[in-house]
Parts: sequence; C-alpha cells; structure tokens
Amino acid sequence: MQPRILAVYNLCGLKHNNISIWRDYIYKLATQDYPNFDLAISACNVDKETKKILEDQVSHFDGGSMLGCKRACVNFIDDILPAQVTFNRTCQLFAHEKYTGKIKYDGFLYVASDVECTDRLAIQKLVDFHFAGPDSKGSYGHTAAYVDKDHGLEYHPDRRKAIQEGKNLTFGQGHAFHTHFNLIDKSVYEAFGNRCLPDIFAAFCAESVYCYIVAAVDKRLGMLNAKDLTLHHIDNLDGCSVGFPDHGTKEDVPRGPYHLFRSKIGAKERCMSREAWSVGFGYEELRGYFPHDRGWYINGYHKNPELLKNFVKKAVFLSRDEFDYDTIK
Repeated sequence: MQPRILAVYNLCGLKHNNISIWRDYIYKLATQDYPNFDLAISACNVDKETKKILEDQVSHFDGGSMLGCKRACVNFIDDILPAQVTFNRTCQLFAHEKYTGKIKYDGFLYVASDVECTDRLAIQKLVDFHFAGPDSKGSYGHTAAYVDKDHGLEYHPDRRKAIQEGKNLTFGQGHAFHTHFNLIDKSVYEAFGNRCLPDIFAAFCAESVYCYIVAAVDKRLGMLNAKDLTLHHIDNLDGCSVGFPDHGTKEDVPRGPYHLFRSKIGAKERCMSREAWSVGFGYEELRGYFPHDRGWYINGYHKNPELLKNFVKKAVFLSRDEFDYDTIK
C-alpha cells in the first residue's frame, strides 16, 4: 500500500480574491494520479460567496468517485493568522481517526495557493523520493518539489545547476528551500504536538529552522531534482504575509528574523541563545545571524536528537499559553 497523504491547499483571501485560479489549481491537485491521498482546503479570510463556491467544488471530489483524492474537505478560518498556523490547524482537524485519535496519515503535503500541479504524478514522485530517504536510516523528514520561481536556490548557483541537471539534493544544517509544495513526515507531526511547521514566525524565516526540526527526529531535509519534477509557481498570488506586514524600523515593527507571532520573548532569547548554541541549533545562518556548532553533527545527523528536540520544541513552537489552536475561528 502506498503511504497515505493529506494534501492541504492553502489559500488566503485577505488581500485578493483569486477564486478562478484557486478553483483551477484545486482541481489539478484533487485529480492527481496518486492512489492514497485525501485533500483538505485551508481557506482563510474569504467571503461568503467564495465559501459557497469552494464547498460546492469539494462536494464533487469527496467520496473518491473520480480519479484522485479519496476524500475532500474544507476548513474556513476567519482569524488573521500566519500560513504555518493555518496549515497546522487544518492538519490537526483532519489527521486523526474519529474514536481512537490515531494519526491516519504517513505524511502531510503543504501546497501553496500559487503552485500549479502541472504534472499529474507530482504527489507520486515526491512521495517516492521522500519515503526512499537519503540513506539506510529511512525516509526524509521534510522534502520539497522544485518550482520554476522562488525555489530558494537563487543564491546557490551550484546547487541550482545540480538540481536542474537531475541531481537530488540533501541539505545540511543551515540550508533549506522555500515552502511551496512540501511533504512533511508523520514523525515531525507527532514529535511537536501535532504540528508540521514552526509557528513562532509572523512572516518569513520559518525555512531557516527546517533542518533542525528534522534533525530533532533523526532525519534529513531533501529536494527532488528538477528533471523529475518541476511545478509552475506564480509567486505571491495571494500576497506575501499580508496579515503581518514586515516594514518600518526595528523600534516600531520587528523586521525579518525578529518578527515573531504571539511569542512572549524575542527572537534572540528563543533562537540565538547560549542554550541554542550548546545543542547545535542555528538561525538564519545564510544571512549571518546565528551559526550552529558543527561539532554536534556527523554526516548530517545530530549526535543527540532527543536533546535537540527538547530545545526545538520550546524555541520554534509556541507553548499553549502563548497560543491555543483550539481558539482559532
């Protein structure tokens, strides 16, 4: 049996209503040629008319009556929240068996609203790559498909050339890719309180800690080569972190790596502390903010994943008293 996947299409109507594109891209996702996946739409800040359109579309897919997803559902969110939070919440709502609470899925697929599944085998190809893993230790912890724009390799010409020539990439600490069509392993979801993506970030910077999240569950970060799979990406269709503008001065609006969501302490205290260094954690390293201690790693794996996991839990995931997912409307 193929791994069971929950594909979550993430859209936001706070700045733009892109219903014509959303419907088209949802259809192409829902009709992927993969035998074991369900579809959830995470729809944030959309009007009543758009809600009705999305509900009608989902009703045509639900039940597995056509090629593609077996079940389909939609989660409407009216609160203004970061994309990582809304994705996590949608996963939480649909990931568990009704009575036992058992996790139904082997992986969770994040699909940005501006990514078009131009390949009918996109899910199949990424799943095959993900679960094959980088070595004998098993699956990757987090993988991504290559997109034709804003893939995260723009400033790494050697890596970009390699992946375009057909070489798969496994990333070391301090490196990553952008979040467009990403598959997160069940082990990550389980380890961090039923959350796949770090939720302390109001805008940007989440990608810089993906390598530490997967290292904390003794796994690696990988990207499938562009020859096997390249997806079309419009880039910035719904707007970029529109609910949390990142502008002004450091005195009035925290910028970039300092721009957190609901955190009771600042980014330096959470991610750039002596404790962070002491467990081999780094933050925004490509921009020179806080490098990790390389001595903690052997062949890309952490020497003590449990130690790192205990730190990562409190560093890049919000505590319940900072933010309670059950209060989301």
